Amino acid sequence: MSNALTPTPPGGLANDQTPSDSQDVVPHLSRLAGMVGLFLLTVGTASVIAEGYDRGPLGAAYGYLAGTVGLALLLIHALRDSDLEIRRMYGGFGLFLLSVGVLVSVVPGNGKVGAFLLPWGFACGVAALLFLIPFTRHETDSRIREAIDTLLLAVGALLLVGPTAYSLVVPDSLLGPALLLPLLGLGYLSAYLSNVDPTVGRGYRVAMGLGVLGAVALAVALGRSIVPTVLYDGPAAVRNVAQGYDSFKVAARLASVLLAAGVASLGLVRSLPVWARSVAVVVGVALVGVFVAGTFSKPLTFAPQPYLVPYGLILGALGLVYLVVSVAVLTDNQFIVMTRRELGAFFFSPIAYLVLFGMVAIMGVGYFWFLLDLGGSRGPIPEPIVKFYPSFGIVSAFLVVLITPALTMRLFSEEQRTGTLEVLLTAPVSDGAVVMSKFTACWLFFMACWVPGGLYLIALRVGGAPFDYRPLLTFYIALGSSAAALVAIGLFFSSVTRNQVVSAVLTGSVTFLIVLTVLSNFEQLPGGVKVVMMKFDVLRLWRESLGGQLPVQTVAFQLSVAAFFLFLTAKVLEVRKWS
Repeated sequence: MSNALTPTPPGGLANDQTPSDSQDVVPHLSRLAGMVGLFLLTVGTASVIAEGYDRGPLGAAYGYLAGTVGLALLLIHALRDSDLEIRRMYGGFGLFLLSVGVLVSVVPGNGKVGAFLLPWGFACGVAALLFLIPFTRHETDSRIREAIDTLLLAVGALLLVGPTAYSLVVPDSLLGPALLLPLLGLGYLSAYLSNVDPTVGRGYRVAMGLGVLGAVALAVALGRSIVPTVLYDGPAAVRNVAQGYDSFKVAARLASVLLAAGVASLGLVRSLPVWARSVAVVVGVALVGVFVAGTFSKPLTFAPQPYLVPYGLILGALGLVYLVVSVAVLTDNQFIVMTRRELGAFFFSPIAYLVLFGMVAIMGVGYFWFLLDLGGSRGPIPEPIVKFYPSFGIVSAFLVVLITPALTMRLFSEEQRTGTLEVLLTAPVSDGAVVMSKFTACWLFFMACWVPGGLYLIALRVGGAPFDYRPLLTFYIALGSSAAALVAIGLFFSSVTRNQVVSAVLTGSVTFLIVLTVLSNFEQLPGGVKVVMMKFDVLRLWRESLGGQLPVQTVAFQLSVAAFFLFLTAKVLEVRKWS
């Protein structure tokens, strides 16, 4: 068995590899995948184009599916094959896709510029990023690497700063391009930061700038959501019907003042950058002043426009994501560093891209069916229409059975097989940090798999079909809680065996039993058992959340299950350390 800690020399072979393993099998299999992918991409593109002339051999839906699978196979080839001609061919393909995305986004259509930004410009930008990442990893010419890194930085900064600043002036844009483009820009910027040293020079300034932009976006979201309402409500916000002071409202206002003062006190933390301390003092003092002024007077005489839902939540979420990425890049905290390492390991594995492309394709088919239902003959679909969205229905519930084992099977099993787990357990890190870092990284990737379903609905809204989007917020909260439970279960089974297949089978079996509850009849069960089984029902939780209701007890139950299995996993590591 090879030692996982023994470095493999450049161009050399690992101890357990033969020349045929490393130089024959991997390139041949990846090149075969590339050839099949190129064929499927060509056929899919031709089918979509020909469908416009009513001559498509496969039809538009199957053409899109074939093209998506083809791109996935090409990406696997790009990730696995570092040959000079191959990597530069894919690098050129990535630049071509980026050029097409820019061109499509600025070409006028239907009387306005940017009509084809969604989905074509955005899709080309995403595909370009996915092909440029392996190219920069494999490229050995420093001049070419620096040029591509500069391009990633320029595109990322443009997509981040421009739409975010525009959303501060035009909040409605947050329900369309101003939400999608910053996320794409964050992907380009993250790719750039992963290729440079973020602790010095330009990399450090970029990471700090990302944090500043996130702090500004979060401050604006909170300010525009809270300040006008507090100043307009005035003293009435802390009084009851009899115009006396309400003790609960007064306590809530006092807690708000103390929280704002706590933000201001961050200026005393010397480990924070000067700009962060200054922003904390200014924001905290300003909020204290607003709450105090709103308690004793009513400075604002006209009713403010609602901003918190959805604009404040979306802008605040974007700012928080910027801050998290900035802190994750700059900090040397054990938990964050290990989480970053685990999350990066997902994106260096072909399985991750297969899962992502599979979810994009399957949810794309669900979106296509959804459009057919919207334009069908059975009449208008009542709100909330997202309750009838197939991508978040029973098909996706069974997809969980496949995704969860695929993502969790290697988390501990692979490290046990290669012997790196013993090294990790003897390092100066706590068992809890190890468990939580793997859990957090896997949970984040699991949630990323469900982002395409929401993006399709944004495209529907931008296309001129407004709908009630608020149930989506409750759905993703419910999805996050159920994902936490499932990932924690998979993490536990990965810790008890060194065989990935055994871990995947155990996780898949338990997940299947949980999902199987959607087909069960609870009416014949005793009362207590019936309640517990209903709490496990993932599809019921999703349906209620898509209907605009958030079952808090069920969410708390799912989080409790996650905490229980994380505790068991930590104990397994503790026993392994001392055995």
